[in-house]
Amino acid sequence: MKNKRVTIIDSRVNNLGNIVNACKYLNADVKVTSDIKEIKKSDKIILPGLGAYNSTMNYLVKKKLTDQIYEHCKIKKKYIFGICLGMQLLFESSDENIYSKGLALFKGDCKILKSNKDNFINIPHMGWNEVFLNPNIKKTKLKNLFNKGNNFFYFVHSYFIKFKKQKYISGYSSLGLNKICSLLESENILGTQFHPELSGKKGLSILNYFLEK
Repeated sequence: MKNKRVTIIDSRVNNLGNIVNACKYLNADVKVTSDIKEIKKSDKIILPGLGAYNSTMNYLVKKKLTDQIYEHCKIKKKYIFGICLGMQLLFESSDENIYSKGLALFKGDCKILKSNKDNFINIPHMGWNEVFLNPNIKKTKLKNLFNKGNNFFYFVHSYFIKFKKQKYISGYSSLGLNKICSLLESENILGTQFHPELSGKKGLSILNYFLEK
């Protein structure tokens, strides 16, 4: 892991410091940058997020990072980890504030969390929630990190990707009427709706799983 170049993409979102600290705690050599030359050299990239979908995508386009992200994970088959908004950006679009196209690495759209008078939830969803494994999940070492009855992680979000039973969607969470895609894995691509860097030992084990791949 120490010989791997791990880059956290500086997409002008919040919470970068917590992710950096978590990676350093796990003995990873990380760098925060939006420099395309530096990102090209990376073995792994982390796409974080606490912010607005459209402004973050606009920034990635402006910095010419969308093509580089695609090249990194789809052509070179290198590893990428999307966290919270970073995971949502891996899908096709979002209607947050204004309709915005995403990176379209997966099919699906980002929608606002739903609430009604009979099943009230607070938006944004902030706090601990349980992650359940998709029964169709492909067996990987990731599955071994989950224990029955102890799979709670920390969430901060108002928008979500709907859970569908595709094999790459490894886990889901329930919040009122919403069934959330909270964990995905497809070959070299990992994504979480929750924040592993804010989720204690369990969250760090997910982050470490990515760093050691």
